[in-house]
Amino acid sequence: MLFMLYIAPLFHMGKPEKRFGYADDGAILVISTSLVTNSKILSTSLQEAITWGNAEGIIFAPDKYELIHFSRHRAEQDPTQTPSVSAGSITVSEGTERPYLRWLGILFDKKLRFNWHVQEMTSRAATIATALRCLGNTVHGMKPHLLQQAILACVLRKAYFGAEIWWPGCDRPRSRPGSPPVSNRMNKHLKDLSTVILTGARAVLPVFCTTPTPALHRESGFYPPEIELDRIALAASTRLSRLDPDHPLQKRAKAIIQKGRPTSRLARRVLTLPRSEQVNPLTHPPWLEHEPREAALARVGATGGLTKEQAADNFRTHLKSIPESNIVIYSDGSKQVNGQTGGGFVGFIAGCQVVRGSFPLGRNKEVFDAEAIAALLGLKAAIKHLGPYAASNIWICLDNLEVAIRLLSSTTGSSQEVFKEFRTVAATWTSCQIRPFTENGPIRIRWVPGHANIPGNEAADQAAKEGANQTLAPPHL
Repeated sequence: MLFMLYIAPLFHMGKPEKRFGYADDGAILVISTSLVTNSKILSTSLQEAITWGNAEGIIFAPDKYELIHFSRHRAEQDPTQTPSVSAGSITVSEGTERPYLRWLGILFDKKLRFNWHVQEMTSRAATIATALRCLGNTVHGMKPHLLQQAILACVLRKAYFGAEIWWPGCDRPRSRPGSPPVSNRMNKHLKDLSTVILTGARAVLPVFCTTPTPALHRESGFYPPEIELDRIALAASTRLSRLDPDHPLQKRAKAIIQKGRPTSRLARRVLTLPRSEQVNPLTHPPWLEHEPREAALARVGATGGLTKEQAADNFRTHLKSIPESNIVIYSDGSKQVNGQTGGGFVGFIAGCQVVRGSFPLGRNKEVFDAEAIAALLGLKAAIKHLGPYAASNIWICLDNLEVAIRLLSSTTGSSQEVFKEFRTVAATWTSCQIRPFTENGPIRIRWVPGHANIPGNEAADQAAKEGANQTLAPPHL
């Protein structure tokens, strides 16, 4: 950590967005219309880095310097004809021994096709798979489940290393709607990877060489390469939503969504995913104090060690102790068999229903998110009904324990913005002066056991099902 802080100024020189670092490895990217211009800018940047290093007592390793020019022009593919980068007595030229540059384990070739990377990773994985295959056969050897773990850790991890970088999919759509897709010519890579996977499958399973390929995939648990590569690419795209908002990839993803044009491999992946919530993992740093879970459970009335019937009786007893002037909001979420999600809420004062609402959320939400939104909308409906001149407590009752705990606490999980808005609305209501010499009561959260014949909760459940059955209106463009 101290070393990273020490060398941080190195990545803030010139254009910081074109400087990259990981541990003690650094890289500078320059983009222009000619290789000569690139080389001049790189020479200036290298000289700045060396001058800064001399002033700070840092010595670089010139023997580890590498240079590569990415270009589509055939005349600029010969490394002996491309310009070099110079800084004082140091000259860096493109390597002639190998047609690629290694950065963090990824092999970048001059046309960014990653053919060398796939070939090297596949070759290494095949060597390991062949060696592991010698540890078992149809008669004796290691147990299959142990060999499966070894293949997953040592072979497939190696074969698919960096797949989210180089895998573009088997084809890509054309710019003209309705036209057939364009092939990405990945058949050779898929064939080589399939050979590695089947070698690993035969190492795991006590089978003969004539065993059909589908049976090998099924019994070994190793997916065909196209399926696994698509899964890795989609998982990498999904992880973008949990990155720090200041992360370079997060910024690029936001710009891609705003433009809506699939002009690159990353753009096609980002736009393939449905619109989803962007979670900020740093909204509540881990070094700040968190509410203990035991205290949160006690706060919402979730006493441990009780049966469902006992918890329901406790809630009914507590409900009788709430003053009649208070408003009690029950909220719930629901998800239908067809994937449609919705929520609903019902509010009571002195046992009489005063507010009710239901809403759809479509197919891209879970019940957890629906219950959080239902609690927020129920709180807003209660405040609107009470108006600015009523002195009363507001009770939010719901049967989802995790949502009940997070409504008044910070979270870095799903529905982050909903919980944040709930806390803001709750704080506004609590601090609002309503009548002379009076003040609003606090917002109180109470967990209620679900499907325990509690009328308010059953009414909220019915409202949530009505919301899930409603049609979600299309977004306004």
